[in-house]
Amino acid sequence: MSPSQLLRASSGHIRVRLFRDLVLLVLFTVGVLATVSWLLITELKETVAESKITSFTALVRDEVTNLLVPVERQLLIVRDSLRNAGLTPADRRPLDQLMAPVMGNLDQIAGTAYADSSGSEYFLVRDGDGWLTRTRSAGDDGEATWAQWSISGNDTASREGTLDYDPRRRPWFQAANPADPSPVWTGPYVFHSLKLPGMTAAVAWEEGSQPHVLAMDVGLARIVETV
Repeated sequence: MSPSQLLRASSGHIRVRLFRDLVLLVLFTVGVLATVSWLLITELKETVAESKITSFTALVRDEVTNLLVPVERQLLIVRDSLRNAGLTPADRRPLDQLMAPVMGNLDQIAGTAYADSSGSEYFLVRDGDGWLTRTRSAGDDGEATWAQWSISGNDTASREGTLDYDPRRRPWFQAANPADPSPVWTGPYVFHSLKLPGMTAAVAWEEGSQPHVLAMDVGLARIVETV
């Protein structure tokens, strides 16, 4: 083979290797760029998702706070009114006049209870366009009176009977501490009268040496609707 032929053959091999190396370099570069792009896109998606989750969590927290904080405030206001007036759970009429406007202005409150360590209790719930009050006598026998009354304050029906229920054994009564003036919330449980799941805010204090507890119920369905 002549020198010129050898030179042409050598040049051909070099071009082949250069072309091959160039192709490999291009493929490597494309692969690196694709990998980097995928990592950046994944990180961006995670960042956006995390940001959305954080924003949604903050929104839910704010909505629930706006629902529950007014209940706590009214709980403390009513507690102070009860203490100043010296009202007991047996004082049904004054309690009706005090409690109904509170529940009328805060529809998240499903029911209001006021009880003491003797077992005496006052309980108020909405009843259609009116109200239903239940009062329980002190002691362990569970004697109770139910009274339906209208917005005008007039009784429309009433009955007496026994109640298989003791407020002193309910979660809200046991959760409240007379030594702590702040409201406390129970965990979710089923309300005895409404037969619905919910949570209760309660606050306790002592009159003499007898603990008193005021409680306001908020249904879980109401909380879910807010969220």
